[in-house]
Amino acid sequence: MTEIRTPLVRGVSPYSVALAGDMRGASRSGLHALLSVALALSMCASAASCGDDDATIAARDGAMPDARLDRDVGSGADLGSSTPTDGGIPDVDAGGDPLIDAGGDPPIDAGGDPPIDAGGDPPVDAGEDPPVDAGEDPPADAGSDAAADDAGPPPPPPCPHAGALEASTVAELARQGISGVALGIDMPGCLWMGAAGLADRAAGRAVVPGDRFPIASITKTFTAAVILQLVDEGRLDLGDTIDAFVAFPSGDRITIRHLLAHTSGIADYFNRPDVLARAAEPWTRDEVLDVARAVPLAFAPGSAAEYSNTNYFVLGVVIEAVTGNPYHEEVRRRLLEPHGLDDTYLAGPESLPGAVVRGYARVGGDFVDVTDDVHPSLTWAAGGLVSTVDDLDRWARALFAGTVLSPAMRTAMLTPERLPTGAVLNVGLGVSIEDLPRGLGRYYGHLGRIQGYYLQLGYLPDHDAVMVQLTNDQDGAPNTFMTEMWMVVGLI
Repeated sequence: MTEIRTPLVRGVSPYSVALAGDMRGASRSGLHALLSVALALSMCASAASCGDDDATIAARDGAMPDARLDRDVGSGADLGSSTPTDGGIPDVDAGGDPLIDAGGDPPIDAGGDPPIDAGGDPPVDAGEDPPVDAGEDPPADAGSDAAADDAGPPPPPPCPHAGALEASTVAELARQGISGVALGIDMPGCLWMGAAGLADRAAGRAVVPGDRFPIASITKTFTAAVILQLVDEGRLDLGDTIDAFVAFPSGDRITIRHLLAHTSGIADYFNRPDVLARAAEPWTRDEVLDVARAVPLAFAPGSAAEYSNTNYFVLGVVIEAVTGNPYHEEVRRRLLEPHGLDDTYLAGPESLPGAVVRGYARVGGDFVDVTDDVHPSLTWAAGGLVSTVDDLDRWARALFAGTVLSPAMRTAMLTPERLPTGAVLNVGLGVSIEDLPRGLGRYYGHLGRIQGYYLQLGYLPDHDAVMVQLTNDQDGAPNTFMTEMWMVVGLI
């Protein structure tokens, strides 16, 4: 994984510093250069893909499934015909950083500062009203009122910013020179999803808004949600130590809360040469855990913070121990099915028809297909889910503003963690938390980064706005697409 090391203490986010300046007065290229570094640092902290690479705490073919076509995403949302140009962000030396972490924020500097910070409308009935007898009043018992009710709420109006969003997406793709992107914004008055670039460079297939991407460490938001539901049900407590569920050195000192907040001190299994050397091969659970078991704790549990994919791999084991069911079955039963996430699944144990968007790294100016460089057994509960822009939009609404969690557990998830020293982290329980200037307000979200992909999910509660960016280029910068969308719709 690619590692991004940065402190997780609140108040030092370079993204906040950047936004505090006069953004409108800055050149777009200068703004992007600053924010692409800043957001990567500040938000990777909660994701797990930056160092997955997600930061320190900081499927396939075709268009959107028919069931989702009732969501008006704006005119010309499919920008797949646009292809990236050469240039943009400089190539990253492929021989430097290790494979990107299984789906989230990049690991934090061991032993240093603590880790940093970082649904939708129901489908409208596709049917039509029954025909009315020409020239006559319909019979009183024809059920017209019921038919109207069955039709559901009217679709949202087209996003007035659709044309500008499409243009900015194509321009930003060309500026970065990345392979492809699918993205969306969902806020009052604007629901838009678009895509640009190539999903499969060898086949010349364009990205479309409904394409499936591995979401890397955004998976951690799902794992955390299942754990917090189990706490709500009284089957688990945040203060429970992990020795009751899995054999681990110092397991009697490491709590569920420590795992969720990356304050356990457990080493990250993913960023190790012996793991990276055989990352494309199948792994057993014990093989993964043994890698971390062999490394001493970086610090006393709860005393500091450092991003580690192992924390969420262990939480997957805890879920199976408490429920007696496979991790993916609990995720599907509790989260995917109730919230209509029909295009989301755990790679490995599950699959859906079609092909996942191919993932690329840039080596010497060339795109290299690295889609299969990481086996799904290695990412699992830390970063193994596959999803779409539309599903992640629905998920963000359900998680941050809906019914996935009780009010008490949602508050626990979305409250910044605090160390015994009094330092406040930019992470809660499974999410990144940032207070952004220029009227943006509180930000909740998660990054995801793994070989071939860089992704971001964010929610601004003050604006009831969800943003999703999925790129199939590990050297891309999804945060700049987010910044562009904020500009276009007038949030900054």
